[in-house]
Amino acid sequence: MKNWIKYSIVASLAICILGTRCIAMQPAPIMAVSALENETTISVYGEAEREVTPDEAKIRVSIQNLDMDPKVSKDATLTQFDKAINSLVQYGIDKDCISMERFSTYPSYDYQNGQTLIGYYAILDFCYNIDNLADIQPTLDILNDNEVVVVDSITFSVSNEKDIYNELLTEAVQNANQKASEIAGNDTQLITTQICEENTYYCATLYKNVEASTTDTNLIGNVTIQAKVKVTYNL
Repeated sequence: MKNWIKYSIVASLAICILGTRCIAMQPAPIMAVSALENETTISVYGEAEREVTPDEAKIRVSIQNLDMDPKVSKDATLTQFDKAINSLVQYGIDKDCISMERFSTYPSYDYQNGQTLIGYYAILDFCYNIDNLADIQPTLDILNDNEVVVVDSITFSVSNEKDIYNELLTEAVQNANQKASEIAGNDTQLITTQICEENTYYCATLYKNVEASTTDTNLIGNVTIQAKVKVTYNL
């Protein structure tokens, strides 16, 4: 029975799509109608969205050692790092998907007892990417076996987010066409003169203190990808 790890998981799924051709400075109505001389135009906002389940993750972990000899704590941390990396690679994690993010050493003091030196910390933070969420729990067990027990965060993401967003742009234009037809009348011929990609921003963050299995799908949740366009027509 493996020792349980208590760790915090911050599952952050942030999708931010910025349109560069059209920026709405103020809240705009769904439809606007204008008439210039003998020409009538209407502008309609089309929207589309889709809930998507993440299919990849970045796991950030930390190795920490404390000793009165700074060299001992540094060597212990680096040795643990090497063992953890080798074990992950043996499991099947591509070494190119593993990277060191930070290494630091510093003295630590007990300020309640007259600033007494209690030792020197050596801390190494590293992360690895996985494209199969079923690998989360086994890799955490591997880290636990190598005495790496601090999991800083797991960030879930969608691998084909750009493809999904492009599909939603098409659906948003179709949504605008439908609205425009209902406004102008189904028998009215509409001529599209301009399509602007609008700013959209959506962020969903899940935070849980976890002592249970990370195979629980309720832990991950879904993210909603959104697209919005402004379409102008001549009647």
